[in-house]
Amino acid sequence: MLRYHRIFLLLILLAKISFPQHISLGIYSEYNVIPINNDSLALFYSFRIANSLLVFEKTTNGFEAGFQINIEITDSTSKFVKREFEQRKLITQKFDETNSGEIFTEVLLKFNIPNEKLNLFPSFSDLKSNREIKLRNHVLFKTDFSKNKFLSPIIVKRMGSESNYSLVNFDSTIPFDNNSYTLIFPITDFSVDSLIVTLESSIDTLRFVVTKFFDSQIVIELNEQINVNLTQNENLKTRNFIFDNFSTKLSEDKLKIKVETNERKTPIVFHKEVKWINKPKSLHNIDFAIKMLNYIEDENVVASIKKAKNESIALYNYWGKIDPSKETKFNELMYEFYTRVDYAVKNFTTVGVKNGAESDRGKVFIVYGEPSEIARINNHLGKVSEIWSYQKLGKSFTFIDKSGTGKFDLVEVK
Repeated sequence: MLRYHRIFLLLILLAKISFPQHISLGIYSEYNVIPINNDSLALFYSFRIANSLLVFEKTTNGFEAGFQINIEITDSTSKFVKREFEQRKLITQKFDETNSGEIFTEVLLKFNIPNEKLNLFPSFSDLKSNREIKLRNHVLFKTDFSKNKFLSPIIVKRMGSESNYSLVNFDSTIPFDNNSYTLIFPITDFSVDSLIVTLESSIDTLRFVVTKFFDSQIVIELNEQINVNLTQNENLKTRNFIFDNFSTKLSEDKLKIKVETNERKTPIVFHKEVKWINKPKSLHNIDFAIKMLNYIEDENVVASIKKAKNESIALYNYWGKIDPSKETKFNELMYEFYTRVDYAVKNFTTVGVKNGAESDRGKVFIVYGEPSEIARINNHLGKVSEIWSYQKLGKSFTFIDKSGTGKFDLVEVK
C-alpha cells in the first residue's frame, strides 16, 4: 500500500532533505605539530567531546555536566616532561541536549616541546561520575627538518578568507559528507613552488597539482571553535600549500596521500581515512538496509540486489542511479532515506512493535518524512489515535493503538 515509484520518492526526499549532522561515538582527538626551530616544536592537541558521552545532573540551574582532559608527556626513557589538563563545565536547559551526539565541546591544549622522541598519554575524566577513559597513546619521533621537509597535512574547512580555517577535528579523518574540506600541507623548503598530490584508495586514484601556498605561521587557537589561521611572522613560518576541491570526489575508504615535487620523485606518503562519521546505523546491516527498499521499490528489484555477488556494492549502485548530485561521491538521497529508517527504529519501537521501521508509523515516516502536524486524541472507544498531516502533499494518515501496547495500526489514508 505504501510502495511508490522511486521518482516520486525522489521528489519527496529532496523536498525534505536535511544537512548531515555529525553523530559522535563520544570523543574525537587529534594532534598537530608545527616546528618552532630545529630543536623545538609547537604541539596542538585538540579534542571534540559529545554531550552523549557526559553524565548530566539536574540542578536548580538546569542540567549540568563537567569533564577534564589530561595529557602527560614523557621522553624515550619514560621520564616525565610535561603535564597539562583542562576542565570544562556545561549547562543546558534542555533535557534532549544532554543525550545529543551532535552537540560538541571542543578543547585545545598547547605545548612547546623539545624536538625529540616523546610519548603522549591523553585521558578523559567525567567529573560527575568519576569515570576515566584512557585515550590512544601516541609517539612523536625526532625530526630533522633539514632532511624531512614535509609535515603531516592538517584537515580543515574554510571559514571565509583564504587564510582562515576551522580544524575539522574528527580523529584526523576526512569526513565523508557533502562538505568541501581542505588539506594544508606545511613544508620547510621555501624553494618548492608546487606539489604533485596523488590520492589512492581501493576504489580510485586521483592526481592533482597544487600551486596555491602561503608563506606564513600556522596559528591554532580556540575561539567558539578551533581555528587554524595563516598569519605573517618573519621568524616562525612554513610554506603552506592549500589543497582544495578534492574531498567530495572521495569515497568512504582508507586513503594514501602521496606527495611529490618536481625535484623529489620519491613520494612522501601520509595515511588517512575518509570516514562516514554520521553513517546511519541501518547501513551497517546490509540485509536490513536492502529489506527497507521494499517500501519504495518493486520486489523484483530488491530480489536482484539480494542475488548480487556483493550485496553491499549492489545496494550502493542502486542508490547511485538516482543520486541527485552525481558530481560528488556522497549521496544525499541515500543518507536521508536511511536516516529516516534509523529514526523509525528508535522512535517507533515499542512493547507491541519489535522493530519500529517495520511498524505502520515507521513505514509512513520512512517514505514521507516528518509530518507537518501530529494530532493525538482518544476516540469514542477510548483508543489512542494519531493523525499525521502532510500539508504540502495534501495527505493524512490515521493510526490507532488498538491493543494499548504502542502498536499503532494504519486505519485510514486521505
